[in-house]
Amino acid sequence: MTVDAMNAGVPVPADAAGIVGAALRKYLEGGGNDITRNLGLRAGRGGRHRSPLAAERRDQRDELILALFKAAPGRKSEKAKVAVAALAGAAIVTDADMAQFRDRLTREFSGDLPTSDRQILRIVGRASDAQ
Repeated sequence: MTVDAMNAGVPVPADAAGIVGAALRKYLEGGGNDITRNLGLRAGRGGRHRSPLAAERRDQRDELILALFKAAPGRKSEKAKVAVAALAGAAIVTDADMAQFRDRLTREFSGDLPTSDRQILRIVGRASDAQ
């Protein structure tokens, strides 16, 4: 990693040094006042969910939602309703796996959780399409 190499005082890989150098030059010359955008680390306008970090976080959340969905009883639509009720705190969860997934989701992703069974089904569908 570039930062690790710089902190250790060892040579930075040439391709990484070129990216950092070009971004820093643009920043210092006044051509771009946002160093994170110059480095390509910030998503474009309206693309908050396209940044690599946001996508990784969403994928982690979706994995837990899928696990909660799979642990819920019933058919597909019933599972989604149970999952969303569990996330909203409207259902008493007696299954240990479901409680674990629900607790982790609310702890790590409290502001970014689905609020309807349709959203749960969309996430589950996206996960099954990816497999």
